[in-house]
Amino acid sequence: MKRLLIDKVKQSIFVILVALLGYSAIAQADDTATLLVIKQHLLRVYASGKLEKVFSAKEQYSNLNISPNQSYVVFDQKDDLWLLDVKTKRIERLTNVGKPYTSQYASISARFRLWTLSSDKILYDVTPGDTDDPEGERPSVKVRSAKYGFYFYDLKTKINRPIKLPKGSILFWLKDGNFLIDNRDKIVLHDSIKKTERPLIFESNGGGGQTSLSNDGNFILTTILDKKWKTSQIIKADMSQGHVTNITPVGKFAEYQWATFSPSGKRIVYGHRIGSVRGKDFAYLAVVNLVVDGRDVYRIVGNFDYNWIDNSTIAITDRTEEVTILNVDTKQVMGNHKVRE
Repeated sequence: MKRLLIDKVKQSIFVILVALLGYSAIAQADDTATLLVIKQHLLRVYASGKLEKVFSAKEQYSNLNISPNQSYVVFDQKDDLWLLDVKTKRIERLTNVGKPYTSQYASISARFRLWTLSSDKILYDVTPGDTDDPEGERPSVKVRSAKYGFYFYDLKTKINRPIKLPKGSILFWLKDGNFLIDNRDKIVLHDSIKKTERPLIFESNGGGGQTSLSNDGNFILTTILDKKWKTSQIIKADMSQGHVTNITPVGKFAEYQWATFSPSGKRIVYGHRIGSVRGKDFAYLAVVNLVVDGRDVYRIVGNFDYNWIDNSTIAITDRTEEVTILNVDTKQVMGNHKVRE
């Protein structure tokens, strides 16, 4: 009888352990993560609250940009572009056009612009450096002869090709090959084959720099300003129909800013500036409420950045480069990490 009871207890313990291990495996499988860059570090942050360093860039590496599929990071080094494979940590050179400043000539640089949504191409431009020293410590230099302009690098063919684009700030390279461009007073859709443009948002008036695109490429969120830069408002626009929906009311200049879609595209987060406080160095710091689906979920003082991890979790980076992982449904802080050198 005692042996039978002991056996039953052992069986119960075994079942519990199996269940716990199974739950742990499921939890680990469901622990969604995303990559972000702080200082020279490529970090992976998890919805559970964990943070791990993936890659620490050398000092000469700059302007690290993660691909949409999280598989690659493009960066600058010595006026050229290089590519890091996140999985293998292999680094390869993409361009060979960079030239340093000399006593006679300005530099030449390849500058990253953006990734395609499918992460298979990189848009960049080749530009000359400044010819005049802003400090006035050296005489003016000449611009070297070179093939300046826009190019793209194809990750599959490993070939660089020139591409002609209209004037304006290139916001996105869409899956159909077209471009979304902010030409200051409005946002337009540029057809790269027909060489035509269709206005998508009228009178953005310079707010187009704060534009995000849904993962399916069907909608954008952007901040629009009035012509005198006294008001701001966040709107959502349908890429195909051009239908516009107001996400926020009209507010003061810089009151509503930096709206982005969740990975599913069904949720929206943005910053709502509600005031300012004086910092230690007597500079004024903005006080911003992070708003998700119209509900305040977190308050930030000073400059900040944020990245969706999954549809319920956001990684917030504050001015001290501390990362807070927040569940926006429960407002629970899942993790808090100070990123050190």
